[in-house]
Amino acid sequence: MSSRTLLRGLAIGLAIFSASCTKQDGGASINEPFVVGIRQVGEVYDPSHVLPSEVSAVGFNVYDWLFDRNHKGQAAPGIAESWEMSPDARVLTVKLRPGVTFQNGSPLTADDLVFSWARYIKGGFSTRISRSLDKIEVVDPLTAKFYFGKPEIGFVPFGGFAVMSKAYYEKVGEQAFKTNPIGTGPYRIKALARGRYVDLERYDGYWGPKPELKNARFAFVTEDTTRVAQLRAGEADMAMQVPFPLVTEIETDPNLKTVTLSPSGTTIFLAMKIDNPKTPWADKRVREAIALSIDHDSIIKNILRGHPTYYPFLAPNDVGYDATLKPYPYDPARAKQLLKEAGVTNLTIELPYISGATTGLKETAEAVALYMRAVGITATAKPIEGPQFISWVLEASRNPKQDYIAVFIGATAGTADSSSGLLTHFSTATPFAWYIDPEINRMAFDMASTPDEAARAEKIRTLGQAVHADYRYVPLWSTAHIYGMKKCIDFTPTLGSYDLIMLRDVKVSRCAAKAAK
Repeated sequence: MSSRTLLRGLAIGLAIFSASCTKQDGGASINEPFVVGIRQVGEVYDPSHVLPSEVSAVGFNVYDWLFDRNHKGQAAPGIAESWEMSPDARVLTVKLRPGVTFQNGSPLTADDLVFSWARYIKGGFSTRISRSLDKIEVVDPLTAKFYFGKPEIGFVPFGGFAVMSKAYYEKVGEQAFKTNPIGTGPYRIKALARGRYVDLERYDGYWGPKPELKNARFAFVTEDTTRVAQLRAGEADMAMQVPFPLVTEIETDPNLKTVTLSPSGTTIFLAMKIDNPKTPWADKRVREAIALSIDHDSIIKNILRGHPTYYPFLAPNDVGYDATLKPYPYDPARAKQLLKEAGVTNLTIELPYISGATTGLKETAEAVALYMRAVGITATAKPIEGPQFISWVLEASRNPKQDYIAVFIGATAGTADSSSGLLTHFSTATPFAWYIDPEINRMAFDMASTPDEAARAEKIRTLGQAVHADYRYVPLWSTAHIYGMKKCIDFTPTLGSYDLIMLRDVKVSRCAAKAAK
């Protein structure tokens, strides 16, 4: 069966999907409040108890991370006015910006950094930020020292962590702290209608430049067609994660436009966890067969309409990029032969993926399942909701007998700092570890402990070659974040490991205002 035939059914479905967004009057004025349609559905915005990928659109407007980022995703002064890392990359001294306040008016101090880190440890997410941060010492109210057990190169580029208020926690307690959060960001949460939207209002005590938007509503719209239809009807002013088949619908609308961030720092890939030597894909021939069964070029061209890109490991501007790595070829005949040599028949698997996480993920998982079926592996794509997906991965990481093949989302190619994402995926540094191989894991730790960039780049290339030859990590495509918006809006996206829309970068001075509803 040809690649074209395999994808024909999906392509027909996408054509229907595209046609369902009927042309409406997009309008040239903006709503009050300003409305942004997003796929994420957040209920808890305590950053120490939820993955940033679940709440990033709202959360990055409410909280400041210790280190701000410019549009290229590079660390920039923010609530940390300055910082200095010791030559051995083990002690980081941070000077906080004077006069920063939380959204209840209480001042930001170094004690809040200690408190925030303790909450990350309690919430189980500290190792996703740093595997080696031993303690934070308060030097004075605006100075803190971070002590690392090993050389730490990813902490600052990653942004450190979102900073929370110790005084507020002591005043309101655990429950209110989680349900009515505050940060030092440019916007505070005004109202939360669970499952529908969250309203933000500008915090006029914000330390940075005053954003143009006074009020904004993040509408939870998980259905792609609905999110785009609302934009075209003028009910929304912006839409995140425009589905690739509908980009043309927006770009041909005289009242609308798109802004694209590519690469966006996120890669969709097939992850093959192997702890149990009896797992069929513990045999490298089976893993190679699966890699050769997938036509990623056809997925990008025919399903994703050519918007994403493909990288075998890292993107050209990443530290450690290796131009000698080539894509896995699409070779179903060779895949069948490898399965035969491995003695694998009647292999049936589920192919889990996190539902609603990013545009094109569902269609990609379904296409991968079709490709695997074509070479004799009975695969079925299985959507799992975000919190349940995280719990499932965590449980599997703790269970050597629970191996899987899944479609994952990760920060590998096209990031501001390649070492952080590589450490997350190819080491055992986090509770969510899936790549269990002593030598690969050692190489990842070694790479992430090398302060010298040139030496680290060479170690990253060596790691990439080993991973590429092992066939447990099979990249499918690197995302393009496409934002749809009214034509009068000016917006510059920010590169990050998550879907971001920084309201401070939304400019609406060329737009007329609608009357409030």
